[in-house]
Amino acid sequence: DLILMDSQMPEIDGFEATKVIREWETAGSRPAIPIIALTAHATPGDREQCLAAGMSDYIAKPFSMERLQAVLTAWLQPAPTPSTVDQPAPQPTMTLVPATPEPAVEAPLIVDVKAWKSITSLQKPGKEDMLAKILTLYLADSQQLVDTLHHGMDAGDATAVNQAAHSLKSRSAVLGALSLATLCQQFETLSRQGQLNEAEPLLNQLDAAFEHASQIFEAELNKRRAA
Repeated sequence: DLILMDSQMPEIDGFEATKVIREWETAGSRPAIPIIALTAHATPGDREQCLAAGMSDYIAKPFSMERLQAVLTAWLQPAPTPSTVDQPAPQPTMTLVPATPEPAVEAPLIVDVKAWKSITSLQKPGKEDMLAKILTLYLADSQQLVDTLHHGMDAGDATAVNQAAHSLKSRSAVLGALSLATLCQQFETLSRQGQLNEAEPLLNQLDAAFEHASQIFEAELNKRRAA
């Protein structure tokens, strides 16, 4: 479900290992598994180096259990509870539109805040606000993924677009940013097919959906900080 990747390993470091994994995924049109970097080198450019190598997120050592839990929660879907294991699978809340949409039609911007319940349900009394932590991580890192996607489109780099879209899709879906996650899925599909020209008209929609979601997340974060 997820890889915790140490950046410093014998024979092959975490950056090279991540590159090999991403190339294997791309060659076989496989979905990208989240790769979380673990590094003791907390320098200003270290996060950027990890993301540029294809890693999905970053944790600097030493780290707290709260920090680890926040990152894992952001990237992993919660396991079913015993009361729901035998129940019929619910209908998905996000319906992906075709890979090549009609340019004139734009879906409404949607952020389903009910998705936050899966995060707040993990909150322990007296501990750091889990949702606030994840919102903070999202707002700190996701703009770089949007920028990477734009740069990949400009350079015709389908691999960079695919990896950025996948990472942004996963963390956006966890926080209920359904419109943004849907657009990321389209970029992921089109880049995997090598059809970046078809994805070009979606860039403005992606930027608008990201701005919309970020404003909602910032408002919630400010409300929680003021409480």
